[in-house]
Amino acid sequence: MSESFDYVAFARDFEKRHGRPPTAEELEKANVEGYKDKSSFGERLKTGLSFVIRNFFRALLILIQTPVYLTLFFFNLIKSAFAVVIMCIITKAVFGVIIAEIFDSQNIDNLSQAPKLLGFFAQDFMTNNLEPIYFTEIDIIICIIFSVFLALVMTFSKSEV
Repeated sequence: MSESFDYVAFARDFEKRHGRPPTAEELEKANVEGYKDKSSFGERLKTGLSFVIRNFFRALLILIQTPVYLTLFFFNLIKSAFAVVIMCIITKAVFGVIIAEIFDSQNIDNLSQAPKLLGFFAQDFMTNNLEPIYFTEIDIIICIIFSVFLALVMTFSKSEV
């Protein structure tokens, strides 16, 4: 089983020895010749411990920030739920008024009298007498998805207003 070539280790050793980064040709030559990492046990231990300590502090920071982010997410979820429900109600009312005005201006009393394109799109949302069909289950699912999405965006966005 052959080991994969470690470009980073080779570049680090090359820079230590020659005082400059390796060229592309030297990297390719080392890959073909089968360069082996010759760092000592102490160097590898030092590299490994610095990695563990750095990531330990990163994990500790995330652990400390988690309650803050959860609280922030919870309040953002409440705010976004109110906003999404209000936007949903307002947009449905506005589109309902627009469609009613279009039908009224063309003296359309029945869905079968509507133009074919408008009738094609309206057949799933209106009865034949132009009464709206309400899909509350779909509306609730859409509101929940948008609320969670907006709460996540508000919680983890980098810009502060």
